[in-house]
Amino acid sequence: MKSETQSLIGIRVLLENSWQVYKKEFRLFLRVLVPGFVMAIAGSFVAYLQSPIIGVLFSLIGLIVGFWVGLSLLYVMKDREAGIGAREALRKGWQRLLSYLWIIVLVFIISTGGFFLFIIPGIILSVWFSFAAYVLVAEDKRGMTALLKSKHLVSGYWWGVFWRFTVLGLAGFLF
Repeated sequence: MKSETQSLIGIRVLLENSWQVYKKEFRLFLRVLVPGFVMAIAGSFVAYLQSPIIGVLFSLIGLIVGFWVGLSLLYVMKDREAGIGAREALRKGWQRLLSYLWIIVLVFIISTGGFFLFIIPGIILSVWFSFAAYVLVAEDKRGMTALLKSKHLVSGYWWGVFWRFTVLGLAGFLF
């Protein structure tokens, strides 16, 4: 259990801090995103000109590139104070891509199992394991170790984490 003196920052402060980081690192974010975006556009164009089988192949490649870029952006966030560049972030993301995909598969299977039991267990499990990718990047813990560390981080803060995800998810949906 967490100490009573520890608490989560408010949603407003969370958004303000995120906006400041976004403004400061906007160009770096773009440099990480552009290769994936270019590959997605090129893949869509080629898939459009070719057969449905090639379209499916390029869709899978696009999905993997999307995961790679997303993971690389986590490395940008982690190492931004150390002056990480786009190339280094993409390299680190590539090195941990299989571990990241494995974590995604584990979270999907466990959360889906929870949803099959009933909606509430699925929501609980989803919140518990929502930080597993961050644990992979921040602490280089993989697989079930990352999931269990995520659960430990959420322990004592479940409702706060749930409401932050809900509010931020609704804001993103409306935006």
